[in-house]
Amino acid sequence: DLARIGEYYIEQLWGKKDFVPDPIKGRNVICIDFDSNGNYNKTNIIGFNESDINKYFFLEAKSNNPPVLSLTIKIYPGKNEAENRTNAEKTINNLRKSLRGVIEYIQSDEYRQILQNIHEHLDSDVVMDDVANKLAEIMEDNTLEREDNTIYLSITINNVLICDREQGGGLSQAVVDAIMQKYLNEGEKAKGKGLCFVCGEYKEVSGDLSPYTFYSLDQPGYIVGGHHKRYAY
Repeated sequence: DLARIGEYYIEQLWGKKDFVPDPIKGRNVICIDFDSNGNYNKTNIIGFNESDINKYFFLEAKSNNPPVLSLTIKIYPGKNEAENRTNAEKTINNLRKSLRGVIEYIQSDEYRQILQNIHEHLDSDVVMDDVANKLAEIMEDNTLEREDNTIYLSITINNVLICDREQGGGLSQAVVDAIMQKYLNEGEKAKGKGLCFVCGEYKEVSGDLSPYTFYSLDQPGYIVGGHHKRYAY
C-alpha cells in the first residue's frame, strides 16, 4: 500500500507540468536586484503577497546546507546592527549555495553566465551591507505587522522575481526548470543497492529520495535500519 501511495504521489505531483512549490506566508521579501547581465543594481523591500507563491518558488531541502533548493530563502533579523550583518552574510551564503545547485542544471551558456555573474556579485560587502540595512529598516517599521512576520530574501532581475515565468522570460523558465530537476534528483548521491523497505525488492535504494525519507537522526525510533544513515532506505 505504501508503494502505491508513493507511485500516486509521484504521478500526481511530479508529473504535473505546473509544479507546486511549498506554501508560505510572510511579511516582506528583501530582493537583491541585478540587471540583465547579472550585475548588481540595488536591494529593495517588497510586501509579501500570497498570490505570488509561484514567483517565489520556495522549496525546502531535506538538509540544512543549504536549507532551501530554490532562490527564495528565510532571513532572520538580529537584535542589533552587528547581528543583522551576521545574519545577512549567513543567509546570502546559503542563497549562493542554492544558486550553485541551480547553475549545475542550466543548459543555456548565456543563462549560465548571467547566473554565475549573480553568484559572484552576491559575495560582496556592498550586497551584504545593503541586505543588513534593509533588515533594520523592516524591523523599524511597525506599520506592516502581520500575523506571520517571516522575512524572505530573494533575487530579482530588473525588479522582476527570478522565478516569475510570466514576466521573466526564458531565464526565469530555465531557473524554475533547474530547481524542479534539482528537487527530483535530491538524494541521488545516496543511492545504492539494497533491499527496498517499501516494495521488498533488491534494487537501487535511497533514504533521501522523495516522497519517502526513512530516517531522522534526531528522533529515536523513526529510522529504518537502526540509527545509521547508510542502512536507511
